[in-house]
Amino acid sequence: SFLHNTFQVAIATDGKISVAVFNYDEIEWIRSGDVRIGYSAGNNETTYEVDGSLTEDVGLIDSIPGNTGRNGSWIFRIDDPEADIEFNDCTGGISLSVHSFHVLGGTPVTVTLESNCLQDSHEIKCIFGGIETNAMYIDQKTAYCVSPTFNAAQNVQFLLTVRASNTSTLLYQSREHVSILPVDRGHEVDVFISETDKSLLLTTSQDIVVNNWPTNFHPIMSANLSIFLHQMDVVTGEWNLTVSDAVTIAGDDTVNVNSPPYHGKIPSQNINDVVPVIFEMTAKFGNSLTGIFTAKKWSGVYFLKDSSANLSQLCSDWVNTDTLNIDENLISRCPNMKAIIELPNSGFGKDSKSSMLRRVGTTEGYEQMYWNYFHPGSESCYRSITINSDGNSQYCCYKEDGELLVGCGGGSAHYSTPNDRDAASIAKHHMNDLQPFIYCCESKNCDRYFLKRPSDDGNDYVRPSPPACVYGDPHLVTLDGYKYTFNGKGEYTLLQTDDDSLTIQGRMEEAPTIRGGSAPATTF
Repeated sequence: SFLHNTFQVAIATDGKISVAVFNYDEIEWIRSGDVRIGYSAGNNETTYEVDGSLTEDVGLIDSIPGNTGRNGSWIFRIDDPEADIEFNDCTGGISLSVHSFHVLGGTPVTVTLESNCLQDSHEIKCIFGGIETNAMYIDQKTAYCVSPTFNAAQNVQFLLTVRASNTSTLLYQSREHVSILPVDRGHEVDVFISETDKSLLLTTSQDIVVNNWPTNFHPIMSANLSIFLHQMDVVTGEWNLTVSDAVTIAGDDTVNVNSPPYHGKIPSQNINDVVPVIFEMTAKFGNSLTGIFTAKKWSGVYFLKDSSANLSQLCSDWVNTDTLNIDENLISRCPNMKAIIELPNSGFGKDSKSSMLRRVGTTEGYEQMYWNYFHPGSESCYRSITINSDGNSQYCCYKEDGELLVGCGGGSAHYSTPNDRDAASIAKHHMNDLQPFIYCCESKNCDRYFLKRPSDDGNDYVRPSPPACVYGDPHLVTLDGYKYTFNGKGEYTLLQTDDDSLTIQGRMEEAPTIRGGSAPATTF
């Protein structure tokens, strides 16, 4: 049989960079000691000779790793012989250590690639919904980055890009879809008065215990840790830094960030009120070479009162001056049993905090504190889907046995309905509904709160009729549930109220075919 040598020389350019590629696929014979393998730039200065050249070992060239990392493969710059080559061995996708990020930013995420393709010299970026952030190189498969601040809770695309440091050539990119969580659902920090005293209502100058979960901030164990306090702007819903060093941490500032809890103290402030606040736990990592990365974890929304605040007086002032009256005839009413509110087309949806509380399954976390504070004795709460023109909605809570809970612990009509994607609506809900609740119920005047924000007793609930709809070619379903098919071409009245205050008309035309003709059917 004949012996064969299979090898290749290729020259490639993108108009800026030119390279020569040498591939030795299968070498079956050589002339002993007479074969030289290497590269010369032709300038009598830049040369490269493969180990074993001019020896019998050169017959193993197809099994020797070249400068590309692959056996029998070398590549050299022709346009600039002294320049290094950036090799792209990135294949496959990525996995993220977390897929949910806090709307206020700072969520640390470890990105793991399927292949060993990262280099310390690469330019690595994490892009969240178009917002670009730098990434820290950890090893050939791993990078670390921190999420930016977002303008609203939403779903966005996460993109990892890897570029050559000397040419900015894109070597690799991969995508994932991630969620941006609102403030009250993206928290990873719990704040307690003590291990046994847990409440949403905190007081200035008070000692507190801060615990973060899950514990990992970053593979590095120690960093400079700070805890800040932010107050909600009750107009815009933005969280403003109230003081620069909000919570004093007991002990050294540089701590093991993976060994909570931390003991601290809320600074003294003269607010003479009860205000929504949120705690920010910040850990800084990195150096001048890697860059400084600021990872953050956030608490849920707490309420901070001045130690001198007179809640009974604040309740009286609110009752006497609040002009935001709710007309109960213009909002949905609560069913008297949970079994009814969970039926299809009940007109209500379950509050996300109810679902989260059951999912977390803890008796110590923020969700449990929230529930014990605003709705003690309730098992789940529901909000009306329909919101009237003033933004009012109904909120209904039920005991474990499914019975509607009325008054203390139950739900009530809310003047301002919160929307996760609208910070201003959340601010209005805190200002118009939750703060008054604290004023009155903390001062044993809950009955005065429910005069302004009634807790429905379930006696006037009327289940909404099923929605009318049109689908297919076309099939129609009326408000009383009658179903029929109609293929008449023309204009028709679909809905008209008895008092003529609302009329909906529809036009039906012949349905087109994919070839541009008409089908023997109609469509809206």
